[in-house]
Amino acid sequence: MKKLFLLAMVCSALVACNNGGKTQTENSDNKSEKTETVEAKDGFVMLDGKTFDLKGNVKEMKFSVNQDFIADYTLSFDKEGKLVNCSSSDNVNAERKDNKLVSYQNGIYNYTFDYNEKGFPKSIFESSEESSLLYELTYNENNELISQFYDDGYVYDDGEDGAITHNYAIVATDANGNWTKRNYNMEDGTLCWIETREIVYY
Repeated sequence: MKKLFLLAMVCSALVACNNGGKTQTENSDNKSEKTETVEAKDGFVMLDGKTFDLKGNVKEMKFSVNQDFIADYTLSFDKEGKLVNCSSSDNVNAERKDNKLVSYQNGIYNYTFDYNEKGFPKSIFESSEESSLLYELTYNENNELISQFYDDGYVYDDGEDGAITHNYAIVATDANGNWTKRNYNMEDGTLCWIETREIVYY
């Protein structure tokens, strides 16, 4: 049977409550008027909003899965929308280029991002001292993450290789348009697990 890996720290990663849709309306940075208009229209006002698929001014996001072998975690952001803390790591060691998050750590893994022309991650390289994986991400016309592909390099007893595609299906969203519940499915539609997000806003 193919091994299952979670793109745990992104999209979304790559998360099931809403604090009432509280949002921050002040804009304290020096972005151009054009950039502000575009971001306000699609809801992505945080510097790391598109990296973590979070709209509005998010203060904290708790991610959980209905499987015991996958640990819950919480990401915290400052008022500019920059990742400042991860509950599974003492120091995220965030690196940035042109205001985009290039890489960060969650304690065990390091994540490196490559972005598409719309500013969303098109690939994420996950690495540790023992392993590494490259995740390739696909979005629909609404910039919603719909699939994740990776090849773990293994050949299993049943003869299958480690090339795996998982699909995402949003089940619930909050008042800001952030998904709060989604299904993580095998390519044939079989449910692997359910992901939820509890989001607190400034």
